[in-house]
Amino acid sequence: MPRPEGLKEEEGEKEEGKEKEIFYKDTHHPDLPISFSSKQLLPPSECEFEGHTFHCPHNPGYVLERQFGKDWMTPKKDFKPEDVTEENRIN
Repeated sequence: MPRPEGLKEEEGEKEEGKEKEIFYKDTHHPDLPISFSSKQLLPPSECEFEGHTFHCPHNPGYVLERQFGKDWMTPKKDFKPEDVTEENRIN
């Protein structure tokens, strides 16, 4: 399967008896310590927004929590992605 645009492939830790998991890092924000599990991104799903259909991550909620924190549905004034701590992200 082709690599999604804007993402860089990384290998994850190999657990005993399991194959390596592939993670993707957002190349638009390389300074942020966020990576996304390929199992949560692929295969893409379809999302509908304002009458249009788009390709979305397989699990959009996972991506939103990893990128913006567990409280991603609460608007924040002057939000900066670097303010999200690892403790506020799902694994």
